Amino acid sequence: MDIGSQLPSETAEEGWYNLVGPNFSIYPEFSFVQGNPDLPNVLIYGDSISIGHTMQVRRKLKGKANIYRIYNNGLGSAPFIPKMTMMHQIMRDKGRLKGTDPFLNSLI
Repeated sequence: MDIGSQLPSETAEEGWYNLVGPNFSIYPEFSFVQGNPDLPNVLIYGDSISIGHTMQVRRKLKGKANIYRIYNNGLGSAPFIPKMTMMHQIMRDKGRLKGTDPFLNSLI
């Protein structure tokens, strides 16, 4: 099932906020990250503890890496693949990216 085609988004940022939803989008840990093509990419996946560390990691690695995180509380490792598949489908859609994010473009 192609989840990405079901969302009425035009950009990666809109797709991200549709994926995050209203409950999480109010928190800076779940804000959209515009990647820098000159930096390596880091994905934070984890439970509530990782949510609490996200902003500190972003501060410490600012200018050294693009710090992305899973769009919600990742919980345990069992739901990892379905969540990453959904995130990948939504965020990599060529029509949404419009060349704005090097990390997401690299997934295409």
